[in-house]
Amino acid sequence: PVLHPLHQAQHAQARAARAHGLSSMKDASFCAAPTSARRPRSTGFGGTRQCECCWKPMKARKGASSWDPYCKGCWRRWCDEKKAEFLDLPLEEPRRYRGRAARDFSGAKVHVLQIGMGTYGTFVEPTQYWLQILLEACSKDCSESLRGIGVDPVEETLGPLEQVLAQSQEKSEVSLLFGAAGETSGEQTVFCLKRGVRLRLRKVMEKHPSEYARVVVDMHLAYLENMSAIGGLHPDFKQNERKVKKSAGIDECLIEQRPVHIYTFEDILKMHNASGCEVLIIDAEGSDCAILRSMIQSCERGFFSWPQVIRFETRGSLYCSNGDGVCEEEEDVLFKLQQHHYLLVELWGDATLVHQPALSACHRLAAWADAYFMLRCYVCSRDLRPSSASFTTECGQGSVQWRGTLRDQGTLRWCVGWCCSTCLTA
Repeated sequence: PVLHPLHQAQHAQARAARAHGLSSMKDASFCAAPTSARRPRSTGFGGTRQCECCWKPMKARKGASSWDPYCKGCWRRWCDEKKAEFLDLPLEEPRRYRGRAARDFSGAKVHVLQIGMGTYGTFVEPTQYWLQILLEACSKDCSESLRGIGVDPVEETLGPLEQVLAQSQEKSEVSLLFGAAGETSGEQTVFCLKRGVRLRLRKVMEKHPSEYARVVVDMHLAYLENMSAIGGLHPDFKQNERKVKKSAGIDECLIEQRPVHIYTFEDILKMHNASGCEVLIIDAEGSDCAILRSMIQSCERGFFSWPQVIRFETRGSLYCSNGDGVCEEEEDVLFKLQQHHYLLVELWGDATLVHQPALSACHRLAAWADAYFMLRCYVCSRDLRPSSASFTTECGQGSVQWRGTLRDQGTLRWCVGWCCSTCLTA
């Protein structure tokens, strides 16, 4: 087994932060747009500073802000990468959802249930590396079709996926449900981006002289497409909306409210006549914990079997932490899942858990978990495999050992590397 690439990145960032004596770790892959509102780091000679991406010394550039933390080369690289990722992709008029992709699974267990499809990665078009890894955990063999259910409250997300399924040459056993998921069923309001606004603003920005402005507008509109939230605005919606308005020079409200029906975990499986799911993927922009509580209640009552693998978003600490960078709601859900014999094998922007009884009963699932989610302490480099008998006790409860050692927790704000129980208090 080799260390998971995401864990390798965590260790590299932790080591870099410790080596440079930083109070935070910067993602060198530039997964977010660089911000100039950060104090420059002086190298102590000739007034030069270090680029916060490549760490090379840099001098003040003509026209650049005195607070700019990135060198010209890194800015250019970032712009080229984001242009290829967002602006160069073709856009079409948003398609309507027709409700034609619906299935009755006749009491069978579905391979995957994805709640919150979005546009960044779906099991219908599994182009993302992390999604391909999760789908390897299901029991599907080469002779059968993938059985899956996708749920999303935004019509513009489901419409294109429905067309992909209709045009696919392969036999499909996929059902798409227009709605949202939660702890209780009923009617709610979804706050989302206005229909077709990204395509319209892209056309408006075609004649804009600044390529950077065109990239920023399209990138943040793509983010907003994936920030649909139930019952209120996503915490980052207004911030991204302001960036779009500033770069595009507009003063138009980009928010739209729509009615949507809420389904519980039990509702979703019963209406599809499914006995459970093997892989559960949740990205519901704030409703993840409510959906997991609904899942726990249904499985506790014996209505459905426990999912073998669960992945859900864990970024509530950015908005609702108790002061030490921990979201109490997410921590409570993690404890509940661990009480039901789930092993926490990954915790970064998302959490991945594997059901220990299923791991023990299936050699294939154990080999999958060991291959992709072997943990390595970022301090002493000790390895810990999910299939090992000591994993439950050595991995720790909740997210305690995923926030770094106690010493690093006091100095590295964003250190979420896993450490073993020995190094935790060292």
